[in-house]
Amino acid sequence: MTDQLYLNIKERITYSADNYICHAGVADVIAAFESSLVDDGFSILYVIGTRRTGKTHTAITCSDIAVKAGFLPHMLEGTSAASWLAADNASSRSVLIIDDADQYLNKVLPGQSGVFVNCIERHRILGSTIVLFSQCENNELPCDEHVMSRLIPGIGFTLGAPPEDSVKDLLKVLARQRGMQLSEKKLLFAARRLARDIRSLEDYLDRVYQLSRTLGKAAQFPLLSDAI
Repeated sequence: MTDQLYLNIKERITYSADNYICHAGVADVIAAFESSLVDDGFSILYVIGTRRTGKTHTAITCSDIAVKAGFLPHMLEGTSAASWLAADNASSRSVLIIDDADQYLNKVLPGQSGVFVNCIERHRILGSTIVLFSQCENNELPCDEHVMSRLIPGIGFTLGAPPEDSVKDLLKVLARQRGMQLSEKKLLFAARRLARDIRSLEDYLDRVYQLSRTLGKAAQFPLLSDAI
């Protein structure tokens, strides 16, 4: 069957655990999160993932894992987390996941740590799990020692690049987001020629999409080659 590219609109698929590739670069984070759900007591993970490393998809996958394990995840964006944290109504089955947590923490200046610290301590008493996804190291934040001391137990997690044997599967998922159904041969062709980071894979597929749209041609091997 000829590979097709729908030129009128970029088809997007919803982020979920079903289309998440748990490659070696993210496996430690997923394993630590799953372990926190079965261990008694409070857990905090501070996960570093720069832009386009799969940070948001990993956060959503953690939320999905928590639901399937019988927990109640609270999925927040860093830009709008402040009001929820101030009125935190977490329970013993709650899991707090904040994507782009640095966007919240960068506004928690010295002397303004009360809301965040109180939230951490409530979750500590409940024995629940908190996962903070951030684009920067904890020591780059402007927060005071009250916040930093709560983050330190969770540091040591970074979303890494996918290994070579995962690139083809990642390309397949990313291509579907752009309305492309590429054959195994074409996925392998591209995977062998691209850098092993999400940004490079997405940029490549965007070039394929734009070339196909501009030329009015399906994503055949010549076009795939030209986009590299």
